[in-house]
Amino acid sequence: MLGETYYTTNKFIASGRKEPRTGGVILINAQDKAEVDATIKEDPFYIADVANYDVTEFIPTMAAKIIHTKITYKINRSK
Repeated sequence: MLGETYYTTNKFIASGRKEPRTGGVILINAQDKAEVDATIKEDPFYIADVANYDVTEFIPTMAAKIIHTKITYKINRSK
């Protein structure tokens, strides 16, 4: 499964559905937007053309100790 691969390689930090249930969110550790775009193109929802994507870059200035990697992009996937 694609998500498991990205979690194993520490690219995905967290993912899940939105409430209300209008899509999902993925927090991804990426070097740049090109890497995010390449990841999106591997998503089964993208391949099946059943989702729209909004990519929001953010650079955290503060994080909980539990987070050990730099989070730089959020993918917001919606129906």
